Amino acid sequence: MWSSESGLMEFFIFGVANKNNRGPKDLSMKLATLTGYLPMQPYHSFGFHYSKWESIDTDYLISLVDEFNKMEMPVDNIWLDIEYAREKRYFKFDDERFGGFHKFLTKIEKHKKRVTIITDPHIKVDEKFFVYNHGK
Repeated sequence: MWSSESGLMEFFIFGVANKNNRGPKDLSMKLATLTGYLPMQPYHSFGFHYSKWESIDTDYLISLVDEFNKMEMPVDNIWLDIEYAREKRYFKFDDERFGGFHKFLTKIEKHKKRVTIITDPHIKVDEKFFVYNHGK
């Protein structure tokens, strides 16, 4: 089973013989030559991450950071899934549950952690959602 956004199959097939010790390393070089070399990841992305789809609010996130610190768990990055969004609409915070979000960000900064907000590639079908209307 396969899927394609455009409906077309677009792919490259690479083959490499293990001649002169030129196996997977040579294959990786050919692929990088075709597609470009990846930049080095940001330093913080190598750390420990916490990501869980659950019902959250600002107070819960603050208590989560406090608990990680209390237990000496080296969490470097906390990911927020769609639960942060008002009515599951990306790009809009739920002001009722995240009214004091700046407190959480202050705590994250103080403890030298990071927060990443997930934005999935799908958009909620909703006539009242500006992103949906703009993309229609």
